[in-house]
Amino acid sequence: MTHKPHYSPVVGRNQVLPRKLQTIINMPDESSVSQLYSVTGNDSQRHRGTLQTTVTIPDEYSTANPVASSVNIIIPDVSTNELPRHDNYKRLLYRHAHTLKNIACRNVASVMIPVAVREYIRRAIFTNIPEGAASFTVGSVAGYLPCLVQFGGLCRDFHNHTYTRWTVVGRLACIILPGAGVSVLIGLGLMTPATSAALSAANFVYTPLRDFIQNYLRCDNNLTPDAHERIMSGIIGAVAYAPNQFVANELMQYGADALSHTYLGSVGANMVARAGVNFFGECLDDVTNLASTSYLTGKKVETTLSFSPSSEHTWSQIADRILNIHASRSSLFSSVLSAATLADSIHARRPAVNESVPGMSTPLGSTSTPYTPYDHVGLLRESAAVGFSAGVGYLPFVLTGEQGNDPRSYDLESGLNKSVLP
Repeated sequence: MTHKPHYSPVVGRNQVLPRKLQTIINMPDESSVSQLYSVTGNDSQRHRGTLQTTVTIPDEYSTANPVASSVNIIIPDVSTNELPRHDNYKRLLYRHAHTLKNIACRNVASVMIPVAVREYIRRAIFTNIPEGAASFTVGSVAGYLPCLVQFGGLCRDFHNHTYTRWTVVGRLACIILPGAGVSVLIGLGLMTPATSAALSAANFVYTPLRDFIQNYLRCDNNLTPDAHERIMSGIIGAVAYAPNQFVANELMQYGADALSHTYLGSVGANMVARAGVNFFGECLDDVTNLASTSYLTGKKVETTLSFSPSSEHTWSQIADRILNIHASRSSLFSSVLSAATLADSIHARRPAVNESVPGMSTPLGSTSTPYTPYDHVGLLRESAAVGFSAGVGYLPFVLTGEQGNDPRSYDLESGLNKSVLP
């Protein structure tokens, strides 16, 4: 008579398996494991790098019964084991550094360069437009153009059935805000050559150049927020964008004033100061956007910087860019510039004839140089108007890009949903 060899107990209930049996169960080939043992369990039982599960052990391993028995055991799960703390920190720092590098590289190309070009053309070319009908017409067209483009985008949305209630609200806001602002400027007689130059440089030079560069140089990420998360992220971005632009306007003005006393001159000082401050302001906005979206979606951010594939350069994609993001960005600039000009004109004391005013160089949307030497109060008033109008216009800027097309990943900062990279 043949007797089965006697085995000492392999494992007790709720105990960790011996190393030999752990090795068998944690074999890479799951099919081999299933042939040896019947394992049941679910992800909800995972905790702190272990998996509590029930294993049915064949009779030759069982001492409790002559037939198969089930025991509860704790199987170490190598897939959930935590890395050493210093390795986690290194990975975290590397991921954040990679994200910041991608943001900075894109903003150097799409923010710093367009801002410098904008300031040069605004101050060296557009200010030479003759005062009167010519400057009035150019400024009015530049101010109202975003409204017309937004209306065209709204008609296209309805025709293609790509609208949602939020995109309609966003487009209407992007029509009303700049339209009302420019109309007030015209009604109060504030559409001067300086105002015309600022609006023309923003909507004829800066926004087209910036969107052209961002169309080809993309900074995509792995976040896929739903409609609610996009709106919540937009609200967070709007709240953060108001103080962002308040500080940016202050720093641009003081920086330009400080540099204007160097060999750069007034034009060069505004090019350097405004390009640099805008760069950091937009980088901060991008980081805020990514951080809020990451928190809402519960995903870690991973970004990729690349040139858009040629397969995306279609007439439909160009129309999307112009009617969505470009129209929204231009609307935002018209609104901000109108608000800044209105704030700058309040309680302004014009200098007497031949009076030398060594104040700051021309602010963002002002119609002339400040009216008192180093008009800090006037600049604060203007910066407050810039921050408030930028915060109010930020959410419509985001909503306009939320079209009802196929699922797409979010293209960083541009406000436009872009196709996933192949």
